Amino acid sequence: IMDNPLLLVRIFVESAVHKAPLTAEARRLVREFNDVISRPEFKDAPEVVAAFERVLARPMSEFNALNAMLDTGFLMGFIPEFEHVVNRIQFDQYHLYPVARHLLLTVRRLKAIGTEKRQSTGEAADPLAPAIYQELRSKKALLWAALLHDIGKAEPSSGHSERGAAVADRICRSKGLSPADTDTVVFLVRHHLLLFDTALRRDINDEETALQTARKVVKAERLKMLYLLGVADAQATGPKAWNEWTASLMRSLFLKSLNIIEKGELASRRAIRVIEEKRERIAMAARSQAERKFNDDLMNVMSPRYLLYTPSQEIPEHIALFRQLEGQSFVWRIDKSGDDATRTITICAKDRPGLLSRIAGVLTLNNINILDVRIFTWRNNTALDIFEVQKPPDPFFEDERWRKVAGKLRAALNDELDLSAGLALKQDRFESIQDKAMTKDRPQKVIIDNHSSSFFTIIEVIAWDFPGLLYRITDAIFRCRLDIWVAKSANQVDQVVDVFYVRTFDGEKVDAPEQEDYVCRTIEGVLSGSDPGERQMKA
Repeated sequence: IMDNPLLLVRIFVESAVHKAPLTAEARRLVREFNDVISRPEFKDAPEVVAAFERVLARPMSEFNALNAMLDTGFLMGFIPEFEHVVNRIQFDQYHLYPVARHLLLTVRRLKAIGTEKRQSTGEAADPLAPAIYQELRSKKALLWAALLHDIGKAEPSSGHSERGAAVADRICRSKGLSPADTDTVVFLVRHHLLLFDTALRRDINDEETALQTARKVVKAERLKMLYLLGVADAQATGPKAWNEWTASLMRSLFLKSLNIIEKGELASRRAIRVIEEKRERIAMAARSQAERKFNDDLMNVMSPRYLLYTPSQEIPEHIALFRQLEGQSFVWRIDKSGDDATRTITICAKDRPGLLSRIAGVLTLNNINILDVRIFTWRNNTALDIFEVQKPPDPFFEDERWRKVAGKLRAALNDELDLSAGLALKQDRFESIQDKAMTKDRPQKVIIDNHSSSFFTIIEVIAWDFPGLLYRITDAIFRCRLDIWVAKSANQVDQVVDVFYVRTFDGEKVDAPEQEDYVCRTIEGVLSGSDPGERQMKA
């Protein structure tokens, strides 16, 4: 080693090639010569960087030479910035690994995409990722980005993506990466959460969502890298970050954004063609001329967003619900998922301000955990709200539970049930997470966004979860005289992120500073329990 220091990196190359772990003596020697590894003439030498990149790009196997680099201290000498994230624990229920281990696991997941070994890990499969990975002209920048994407977490404060981009830029330059590769790595580190956060916290059925994503990414190759990095990052985080639901949302946003980049901005002609094809399929399925006319008249009042993004096979089911609605406060149908873990509740009702909050309150009051909400409003004043929920806790009396929920919902819609009082009693029995010291590092926030949508104000609420949270937020929005058109729910570490696309009762955005301030104060009041309007209702 004294005569040939390159042995300190070549041993890892041979270890990766032959899938053979280092002996205890070899590990001891690497540790003893860590001071040699950290010298600029060694760690930034082109031969050393090239050897490291061979290990980085080595195909997936059970043995991971990168882990040996971390355990022996080689990685911290080669990339000194790694030293600050080696034992950086993320104290939440979201991340399972310290930052450094998470980074190596992300690289491992990325290289494992599409291989047989990946299928044996039990992760949710992604049908797009293997083909996309093979399409990439060069994978080097993507692998470097996977290794460095959370390097900004050396500091516990927010903004790790921006900090990480600056650190990644410095590392790539010192290692002699080309300007093009450096630029790509920095972009991927800065935006590695773009697809994940956008898919979970914005309406992906809104053309503007995909359009803004495409405009930010610009290049199809970068979008593909961003998608693969997002998938690998989420899989390496833990089961709360990656499941079939998040996978489908990310996949949908990626495909829509890719279509815009490759074929130009969304043309309304394509949307019109999709809607007309659905109209024709629904018409052909009608059993009589009268049914065909009824369906056609009803589709004329359905919103374009509903017609464009609702699967053709679901539209007749929703039409059947609407036929049953006359004279009733609501009708619904409940469908089981394929794995029997969740239920889809489709509710058809006459639209009214506060409808969503009342439904959410009744479900919470009956211990039905809401996972996601899709809201559609037709031009004949009909609301079609679709809730994805966990199945009731007692499987033997599920039908009886749904009958009880239906009765409570009917009473709530007829103003015969005090939801605020019922939920207040429920919350009193719940130990609020806000009492824990760790919450001080992640305060609750209300964010007003008037830039991401041309027609709606977007309200983003980041809060600690408690029974009735969705009800209290939506009720506060209703008391601000705002109408909710789209609602989404996601997680941010241990917190819940509820996102609402709203307009005033007069159909306007909430863009006056005093309006924004009032909405923020009202929602913040229900999160902290200090809202005077809520206290008055309880009284």
